[in-house]
Order: sequence, then structure tokens, then C-alpha cells
Amino acid sequence: MTKIILYLSGAWDEAINNRIEDHDILLYAQGLKAPKGKWKTLEIPKIPTGRESEIARWMLNETSCNYTPEIQSLLECYINDYYSYVIRPLTAAILYINNLARENGVDQLLVISARSESNRFPVTGFQTPESRRGSSTLLMSRLARQLPRLYPNLHVTFAYNNGDLFSREWARIAGLRLANAIFLIAFILRVTWLRFLLRSRIEHPKPGGNLLVVRTLHQIRFASNLGKSNSNFSIVLFPQLTQGVGNLIGDFQKMIDGGIPVVLPSIACHISAIRRTYKEIGAIKRVNALRDSAPLIIDGIAMPFSMGDVEHDVRLMSLPVFYKNLLARIMKRTASKKIVNFELVGNIAGLEAMAARETETELNTVQTALVSAVIHPVFPLSKVFLCDGPHTRKLIQNIGVKRYGEVVFAGPPFRTYATRKCAKISRIAFFTQPYESSITIEIIEEICTWARESDAKIFLRLHPRDKLSIYAPLVERHSGTLIADFNPDISVVINGVDLSITRTSSVAKESLALGCPILLCLWSDFDRMINADYVVRELGKEYISFARNDIRALLDNSSRLSGVAEDISSKIFEGKSVDDLAGHILS
Repeated sequence: MTKIILYLSGAWDEAINNRIEDHDILLYAQGLKAPKGKWKTLEIPKIPTGRESEIARWMLNETSCNYTPEIQSLLECYINDYYSYVIRPLTAAILYINNLARENGVDQLLVISARSESNRFPVTGFQTPESRRGSSTLLMSRLARQLPRLYPNLHVTFAYNNGDLFSREWARIAGLRLANAIFLIAFILRVTWLRFLLRSRIEHPKPGGNLLVVRTLHQIRFASNLGKSNSNFSIVLFPQLTQGVGNLIGDFQKMIDGGIPVVLPSIACHISAIRRTYKEIGAIKRVNALRDSAPLIIDGIAMPFSMGDVEHDVRLMSLPVFYKNLLARIMKRTASKKIVNFELVGNIAGLEAMAARETETELNTVQTALVSAVIHPVFPLSKVFLCDGPHTRKLIQNIGVKRYGEVVFAGPPFRTYATRKCAKISRIAFFTQPYESSITIEIIEEICTWARESDAKIFLRLHPRDKLSIYAPLVERHSGTLIADFNPDISVVINGVDLSITRTSSVAKESLALGCPILLCLWSDFDRMINADYVVRELGKEYISFARNDIRALLDNSSRLSGVAEDISSKIFEGKSVDDLAGHILS
């Protein structure tokens, strides 16, 4: 009889091979490498797009039915991430296993995963496509525990492998509580130290000013563009902990234009925000959760998800809520007319929007990163979402099941320049992304081979969430050709090269604006599934490499890349610049 071998997490145990027969089906989670054999090997696919609105509406209904309006508003800040990183992948797995068992007459399921004693699906503490921090086995070990209940007609057995410490609920809770305390103290110390260093630049803004909220070096570039475009802006600085310790504060000092006023919270603001945070955290509780909660049922399966998981994690990790209250305190103190942020869909985007609503301040969100056409429970979170191109607006204007505002194109968040032309490419900037590093390494290897033969230099620029240790052997092996670049200002890097190369990063659009031709390397299935406005078919494919065998021809044709970049730039930006964007915000 055919059985399904479900490989969810952890290292593969070779002894399992002896339990697999040729007619069995080996099904494995994305990101794992399953052994090949005579048996059929399948990867769990992504959830069918037709199901996404149904799931998003269930999540929104759960928050509105079971919580007070205040707690509903807080939980809405987290449901986009919970939807994207927990519910979508787990629902895809549950439905696919069910269909596979039914279509193949399967009555046995052998599950390979780490052991877990908890039924709770976490909001934090596990690895996602956006971050490699956290537990690599946590999420799927929780799914494994649910399978006997989800499939009562299947005989479910387990082969447990070694999970990491945080697969255990007690360790995860202890770790999150400790991390929250450390991060909260570190955040306050970092902001206080920055306030001391920039004391000569700190102003007491006039009531009714406009604030630009900045947490990362990536965001400060765009805030500086807006601040230099119009003197009616001030920058509020909150150096984000996940950007690393290093020289972050020094880099902030270097990148803030001398003429832009800076606002930083005082000790009194911190104390007020801490009091408000613990009051809100203490007030979070379910209202008639057991009686009124309606399960998510798809294809007759009651999915094991609960918004109580979100509530639980919000109580554990209070730092984001503290940040929201700190920002709201500053808005009240400055009586801000408008506030501009640069977060798109995550919990920080929601918390910044919540702070604006609490203080009755109009929030405008400026797009600085890629936004896909995938449905979100809430989008946009702000009053106005200022996308960076007309194609983007067309792509994302209706992706939110619930919308707090509208999607508008008023101009890109940077100045635009004529496309540079060169007879031969001699300097290349390569921008990494924090996913599928093995494919990125393949791309860099191929470019380095071409660069050595062409006497060219490649400047390797890491994504803020990427690690130099992954690429250090490459830099050493291609010494003199491949150079790690740590300049905090990406615009300086782009202006110093003939070509920008990346996979699916929004830095490609910034390069086009600065007049630098681009080359996209879409070598993986994940890359090719990204539906971004600068890779749409109507703009052509002449600046895209799809595999190793076509990249050299593209690199050898610099005039073609320049011509394509000039054409794309005119279509994406429509002749508008950051001045148009600033004027729209202030109108």
C-alpha cells in the first residue's frame, strides 16, 4: 500500500531510506533537500491563489468578533506577517497532503520532523524567507503535532529528528522574554546615545510640522531626499536593532544631511511610552474566544489556527508596542501635521499607522522596497500609500482585503537622472538578497569568471539581513576581482559603477533613477515568480538573465543594456522626481 513520507524539518536520517518503498511518495517542505530514489519525490507547493481572500477575510473576522476595538487595531498590525509566514505555507501543506492522500489511495503517513509539545503556531522566533534568524524547525514541528487530528482517516506515525532548542515551548517563551528585555534596554540606550551625539542638530519643531520616521540606513536615504527637497520636513530617528551594532550610529551621523532638522525622544518620552505599553499589554485578553471563535474550514478541514497565537506573542514581545507608543508620544509633543514612514506591510508598518490614528495624524507611506501582488489582509495601512511607479500602482492597488487608505503614484522617492552610457563595462555593483544564497553564489561565480577575462571589478554589496561569512570564501577566492563594499550610502556605490546587478531587489529601480543600467538575474523559480513592476513583460526581457548560459552575452553588450535602461526608466518614472513626491505630500 502506498504511503506518504512527509519530511517537514531537521536533518534527514539515512535509516528512513529503509522504510521507503519504490511506490511510496516522498513529500518535503520548501527549503529542504530530500534524497532521491525510485520513489516519487514532490515539494509542497505554495497555496492556490484562489484561497487567499478567503483566509484573509477569516483573519479579519476573527479580530473583529473576538476582541475589543483597541485590541483589534493592535492585532491587525501583526496579521499580515502571520498570514504570509504562518497561515499561507501551513495551509498549503495541509491541503496538498489531503489531496495527495485522496488521489493516490494513501492510508499511511510517516512524518519526519522535530518533536514539539505545543499546539501553538508562533508569530515570532522561526525562520522566514525574509530572515534566517530564529528556529529552523519550530513552525513545521508544530504542524507535525497537529496531523493526527487533521487526518483521522490516515494512520500517522512519526520519525523524530533533532530539533533546535526553540522547538520546545518553554525555551521559546523564556528566550523571547529575555530577548524582549535586552532589546528594550538596548533600544533605549541606543536612542539616548544618538540623542547625545546629535545634540547640536536636535530641534524643537514648531507645531504643525511634518515628520519623516526613519529606522534604517535604507530608509534614511529616502528621507534625506525628501528633506532636501523641502525644508518643511524633520527626521525622527529610531535606529533599528536588527541592522546590527557595528557602526550604525556613526553611519546615521554621516548620512543625515546637515540642513535637515532631527527629532529624538527625551527620557520623559521613554518613561511615558513604557507606562503606556505595559498598560496595553496587561489589557490584552480574549473576549468570548471559545464561544464565538469560528474555525477556518477549507475542503472540509478545520485549520488549526487562532488569532490567540498572535495575542500570545504580542504579550511576549512588547518592544514593538513600546515603539508605537514612543512614536505616538512624539507626535503629540510636536503636534505633527503629517507623518511620513517607509514601512510597507509588516508589524512595524501597522504600529506606525496605529500611532498616527491614535493621534489623529495623517500618515503617508513612501514605497522604498518591492511590493508583490500577493493578497494581504490589510493594505495599505496608511492614509496614503505612495508607490514608486505607475506600474506598481496598477499591480497593488487592490491587494488589501481591508484598506485604510489609497494607493497613489505622485513621483519616485529619489531624483532621476539621464542614463549613463559606457563603451565597456568595467565596474559592477552586485546587490545580494537574504534568500537562496547558494544560487546567489552561482551567479557571482559566473560574473567573476567574466570579470577576470574582461579586466572588470565587482563590488559586492550585502543586504542588511545578509551575512558576509556566506560570501567570504568567494571574496578570498576572487581577490582583486570581487571586493566587499561597506559604504553606508548605496547611491555612492551606484554612482561609481557602470552596471547594477541584483535578483529581485528594489535597488534596481533606484539604480535606474540614478542613471545606472541594471541586469536582473532571475535564476530560480522563486525569482521568476516575483511579479514586480520593473520586470513586467511589457517592459521587455533584454535586461534579464534567466540562467548561466545567457549572462555573458548580456554583460558583453553594454550599449544594449544602456538603451534598455533608458527606455524602462522613462516608462517607470514618467519624468517625475522626488520634488513631485514632496509636493504631493505637503499639498
